[in-house]
Amino acid sequence: MNKNFLILVSIFILILTINIIYASDVLIWQGQYYTGTTFNTGTYEFNFTIYDAPTGGDICYSNLTTLTTGSFGEWKTEQNEVNSACNNVSKDYYLNININGIDQTPRRRLVIWNYLRKNINEVSTGNLVLHGVLQGLSPLKLQDEINFIKSDGTITSALYNAPRATSSTLPTAFTDSLIHDIIQETNDYGMQECFWDENTETMQMCINGAYLSGRATTISRSLQIVGNITMKPVNENFTLCEGNNYVDCETDTTGADLLVQDDIEAIGSIFSQENITADDTGFFSFLGSLTNRITKLWVQDIDVSGNLIGITKEVFFPIDATDANFGDFRTKSLSSGNALRTNFQVPSDFSTLVSLEIILVPTGTNVVAPVDLYSDYGTIEEVYNQHSESLSTTWNLDTADNFYAMNISGVFTNLNAGDFCGIQIDEGVFGFTTHYLGIKLRYKT
Repeated sequence: MNKNFLILVSIFILILTINIIYASDVLIWQGQYYTGTTFNTGTYEFNFTIYDAPTGGDICYSNLTTLTTGSFGEWKTEQNEVNSACNNVSKDYYLNININGIDQTPRRRLVIWNYLRKNINEVSTGNLVLHGVLQGLSPLKLQDEINFIKSDGTITSALYNAPRATSSTLPTAFTDSLIHDIIQETNDYGMQECFWDENTETMQMCINGAYLSGRATTISRSLQIVGNITMKPVNENFTLCEGNNYVDCETDTTGADLLVQDDIEAIGSIFSQENITADDTGFFSFLGSLTNRITKLWVQDIDVSGNLIGITKEVFFPIDATDANFGDFRTKSLSSGNALRTNFQVPSDFSTLVSLEIILVPTGTNVVAPVDLYSDYGTIEEVYNQHSESLSTTWNLDTADNFYAMNISGVFTNLNAGDFCGIQIDEGVFGFTTHYLGIKLRYKT
């Protein structure tokens, strides 16, 4: 037996236990190299070899590593992919260390190898505490339910796949639903489940699942219900409350099936199988005056008298002095570094600008195309440059031959109905020819 070498077994086991959490297949070994009472210091060739027998046997892993020992002969090494190379559950494995061509006998049995193997089940009956990241190479699968507990061990709620038992009252349409079960009913308002936005530090939505009589299920912020009306997910009264203050929604004082404390905004149709009623709201007074059933309504803005206001309109002004054919379009063709001018007039029913854009088609790509914009505009009995503005900017033209609508409203900040407008577009170095079609104006009346 060669006695020139010592491995600190207790440290070896400790290091293995720690690193099974943080690395998927990395082992850390350390020890001391000495002869008699002399610590060997210097640089040596360590050959780490793992056999499947204490003597003889087959090799499943071998790696030659150059290590420099410390003043007490101490050394440390990290070995990768040992676990995947030596992973037969029917075998024991033995580590042989060779230093500068001399085996440090005997081989050492790796007694905790089972905990590192990938193809056997692991059972833990204690607490697992992680201070790092738990990473899986496949989807995490959890069987049965997940319990949430307080520091005193009290279970407060649980998540599980429904139905939990044959006695479950959950509708059959939701047999694969994820159920959040209240275990300890310490909240007078029932279960509260919220979604928090870390970026804005605001509550995006809260659901208060009430179980008390006279108390409605409360949803703060937004609600969207999608699905077949015969399998509607709501079979009781519910309340919508704008903002985070959901506790102020007291439906027991209203007697309504749906209480809305702010506006209803719908994209598409509002459908009701019964009457829609409301108090002190011009919009619903307007609806109540209609004798026929309403199945779809497009509302842009309605004042208290039922009059439409603020209708959005759009008008297009073709470019002046077109000089090129582009496909089947007539365009103003502008080579890189040149300029163009064109005119348009603001409609007489103009009230508020929505957008003002120049429509163009680039024949090349430039994501930071430099451009200078200049404008003169005014109305009858004003000087031609009553308003004169300029702006230097860049356009993102990332795809050749696509239509682009580039914002030019930055040089028309004081538009009024009836204004006559002229714009100069002065290209920098685009690197290609651009075809200009005209100006698109969107506005509210």
